[in-house]
Amino acid sequence: MVFWPIDRGLKITGGNNVSVEGGCLVVEKCGLVSMSILEERITYYFRLRARSSETEEDMWPLGIPSEFDLPVATVTLQKPPLSPTKFSGVALGNDKIMWSWIDNATNEEGYRIISSTGGNISGDLPADTTYWIETGLSANTSYYRYVQVFNSVGVVNSLPVVKYTFADVPANLTSSSQGATAINLSWSGNGTRYAIERSTNGVDWSYIIQWQDNLTLTTYQDTGLSIGTTYWYRVRAYNGDQIITSASNEISVKTLSAYLDVRGIKDLVVAGTPSDIIVEVVDENGNRVTDYTGTIRFTSDDTQAVLPDDYTFTSLDAGIHTFINGVTFNTIGEHYLSVTDIKDNRISGKQDNITVRDGTPPEPVADLIATLLEGAKIRLDWVKSVSEDADKYRIYYSTIPEIDYNEIKATVLHPTTTWTSPQLEVGKTYYFVVRTVDKSGNEEQNENIVSATVEESLTGLVKAVIKIPQNGKKVSGNRLMVMAEVVVGEISEVKNILFEYKKEDDTVWQTIPAANFNHPNPDSEYPYFIHWDVSSLAEGRYNIRAVATDIYDVSDSNPGYITIEIDHSNPDIEEKLNLVGEQERKEKIDNRRNNVIKVGDNKENTITQVIIPEGAISTETAKILVVVNPVNPPPPSKDINPIDEYREIKLEGAELTGEVSIIIPYKDEDDDGKVDGKGVPEDTLSAFYYDEDRGKWEKITTELDFENNIATVKTTHFTLFALFGVPANDYSNVRVYPNPFKPSKGHNYIKFDNLTANTKIQIFDLAGKLIWEKENIDVGEAAWNVVNQAGEEVASGVYICLFTNDLGERRIVKVVVIR
Repeated sequence: MVFWPIDRGLKITGGNNVSVEGGCLVVEKCGLVSMSILEERITYYFRLRARSSETEEDMWPLGIPSEFDLPVATVTLQKPPLSPTKFSGVALGNDKIMWSWIDNATNEEGYRIISSTGGNISGDLPADTTYWIETGLSANTSYYRYVQVFNSVGVVNSLPVVKYTFADVPANLTSSSQGATAINLSWSGNGTRYAIERSTNGVDWSYIIQWQDNLTLTTYQDTGLSIGTTYWYRVRAYNGDQIITSASNEISVKTLSAYLDVRGIKDLVVAGTPSDIIVEVVDENGNRVTDYTGTIRFTSDDTQAVLPDDYTFTSLDAGIHTFINGVTFNTIGEHYLSVTDIKDNRISGKQDNITVRDGTPPEPVADLIATLLEGAKIRLDWVKSVSEDADKYRIYYSTIPEIDYNEIKATVLHPTTTWTSPQLEVGKTYYFVVRTVDKSGNEEQNENIVSATVEESLTGLVKAVIKIPQNGKKVSGNRLMVMAEVVVGEISEVKNILFEYKKEDDTVWQTIPAANFNHPNPDSEYPYFIHWDVSSLAEGRYNIRAVATDIYDVSDSNPGYITIEIDHSNPDIEEKLNLVGEQERKEKIDNRRNNVIKVGDNKENTITQVIIPEGAISTETAKILVVVNPVNPPPPSKDINPIDEYREIKLEGAELTGEVSIIIPYKDEDDDGKVDGKGVPEDTLSAFYYDEDRGKWEKITTELDFENNIATVKTTHFTLFALFGVPANDYSNVRVYPNPFKPSKGHNYIKFDNLTANTKIQIFDLAGKLIWEKENIDVGEAAWNVVNQAGEEVASGVYICLFTNDLGERRIVKVVVIR
């Protein structure tokens, strides 16, 4: 017999003489019965008995019934959800977009917003959600998205949508120079195109440039203006969807009322240093003016008081130029040059200036790296200078290490941090230096060379570059980590990486002696790093490089190098094995840029990272100390399980004023979901910090990455941190699997996880007989080999699993064994 709820519709097909009598489904003889039009996700129960008779005619209902078989339950499957419609995006600012849709489904479990790469960027949103606001986006950037509805059956996607965020409002609108009938404008912004408004009174505005004019630059010359007239300007930006921003700052500019053009040929002067300046003056027709008086003043406002280094001169019959020799300016900044024509009393505007600089060079770039590209090109990447007045970067290179710094190969404006060379000569090694130039024209003088050799093709090659220490760093210590990264080819194609060094002036490369047998040189295991004892090396500049060898034993014949300096008295990085055997790294950090400190474990092939964003400490510079696995850490409480991953972090000379990230690795090389050598399930791991005032470990929010075996924590203070296995708080998420247990499918154990501390498991049959038990389970999981207490395999059937702990908590779960 088959029983079903009497209020449910039911359609029955198949079998021999199928009929319904007395609330039962009758199937004569033997047959297959199919039922449809059932409701989704409903449990239906079935049981079966037979009737016997001497003849088929009186089998039912007069036959003798057998006992009912055990009931069987089954749950109907869920239907896939209906697709969402009218998916669209609305920009809410320059960093956020609201994505919305119509919810057509009634059986969905939730929604997801999917990116162009297929990634789930929203996480799983609840059912009935009809919008989600995406934040942290880049200004004036297009984002390809679609919404995905899902339930246990599957997923259904909407049509994709591409939407731009708003552009940033243009800023720093200035007039870089002006003439009698033209005004030059410049501003900063990231718009797709720009609109410019102009006014002659500062109240009534009209557009002189709009979208259709296709202005994509951040400069513009407004021509055809009236002489000696004041104009007001403001700029707006369009994003890629042609949505316009609010207006920039407003400026007013007056065209020149004179037609004299005055030029200071030498426009960069060092304060306090005698300088020679050449001046020439022409009229509106380009004719040279030879009789004039002139002034060079720190201010463009003639009503301001005269400063001690304001300079006045007279030129009679000057010819082409007036030579001003040995003039000294002490006031740093822009000095304005103007002249008066003696003959016609014509006055020039303050249309030229002389920049007086302080002579202090700006800070250099950091982390310069050279990367080979196809097409016989090389790309340079660096971290920008932290100097507030950094203006541009000059690129120098040569085919010999002795670079000619009088020959500037290229210039890019700050804050650009990358440059790609033109096509270079194949087979040649090129040596590069990038120098910072400030707004006063000062150029710092670093000679931290990186090199790369141009290859005809990168196909089939493996190449690596040194990533730590970074180019230009000063280093010291007996356990300095030297780390390489594969930049051409795949890691799977690399057999090993050899680390080499030489003094800057030497020509012979030497193998770096590995200071630790756990990290030999060459290194054949990713991540690729060794430890180097530089404590006995003489101070000075050294080149280091990484030589990659592929799986066919072909080594890189042209590896590039970087330049470091060994400085035992004032290093940027000091890394050592201290007197008690701890691996510690002390590194200078700069609050004006993002800082990433990486420390290689002395015993394991793992990297600890501390990420300190720009502006996260209280001083401009400081030092950070990271100790890997300090000796004798405070013991944890008995209900948490240590895995021997401790990190002590201290900040010297500053305090944290913002949030930082700490990335702590753990080992699971066999990918069994447990920490190697500890048996602690990785999904129970959490970071803790040691509260010295309370003398106890405190749990901290932790993000686990099971693929890369790392735990990330965010914190606003430094102390001692550790990873511990934390049993579940209760039995609400207990898992029992596989269920049913079928040896025919290769099942050997029934596993239990998400257990609390001090769990006791008891297995009973349906008669209440104890079959198996295990006590004092603290690692959060256990396994049963499906035998009884006598070691005999248990028979097929239903068994009761009882979970209890010393807090009085309990949970019962049924498990089925089918042999």
